[in-house]
Amino acid sequence: MRSALRRTLFVLLTLGTLAGLGVACRPKTPPVRLRGEVIPLSEERLAEDRVDTFRFGTLRPGEVAVRDFIIKNTGSRPMVIADVDSDCGCIATRCDGTPLQAGDSTALSVSFDSRGYYGYILKEVRILTSLSARPLVICLEAEVRP
Repeated sequence: MRSALRRTLFVLLTLGTLAGLGVACRPKTPPVRLRGEVIPLSEERLAEDRVDTFRFGTLRPGEVAVRDFIIKNTGSRPMVIADVDSDCGCIATRCDGTPLQAGDSTALSVSFDSRGYYGYILKEVRILTSLSARPLVICLEAEVRP
């Protein structure tokens, strides 16, 4: 009787472990890529203290959305993007910090990981440049629904 119970327990544990491995080994859903937009940046724009909002749209829990922007120096002076940060660890940014002459552009990639979020989401990204101590702030909206 005892050995039958042990065998049954062993089989159940083995099946549970294999099922867990099957779930863990599922391929991740590729990120949702959204069309990029040009964000003009100059001393005048930074002085306006304006905030633009961009939508990531509706996402499923655990989905990652990536939006690629083009930052364009529309001012008359060269600038450097010194830092890009956000108000949350769910936002990741990637930007080249090379100097931009007047009229030059660079890519800014922003991704949002919806894992652990539900409902309406509003996050902030701050772009700090050599033009001003005041950052350019952009807001990102998403709706996370099952």
